[in-house]
Amino acid sequence: AFANNFVSKATNVTSAGGTTILTGGSARTQNLTGVLTQTFRLPNATTLTLGAQFQFNNNSTDNLLIHDSASTLLATVGPGAYVFVRTEDVSTAAGSWEQARAMVRAYNTAGEGR
Repeated sequence: AFANNFVSKATNVTSAGGTTILTGGSARTQNLTGVLTQTFRLPNATTLTLGAQFQFNNNSTDNLLIHDSASTLLATVGPGAYVFVRTEDVSTAAGSWEQARAMVRAYNTAGEGR
């Protein structure tokens, strides 16, 4: 299936120093705020389609950690950074995930993104 100008769902998460477990039905975009490290565990890849992706926007003051469903660390996303991951292989629960490099947003003195 194809879609033009697709707008995905987003979930806002306040870091609590815990783990947010994602499922195939979770919002594509995860926005993190707060002051503690938060871990996100990706879904069992066998429940997803090839090319399924999740986006992580770290607006917190600490790290956002991304793990596969087997709890293997895939990425550490620093404060003010953004990363997305996409399934490359869905034949096992952990799957294989491609990731884009985290991109740190620059802020001017007024606190506005540029």
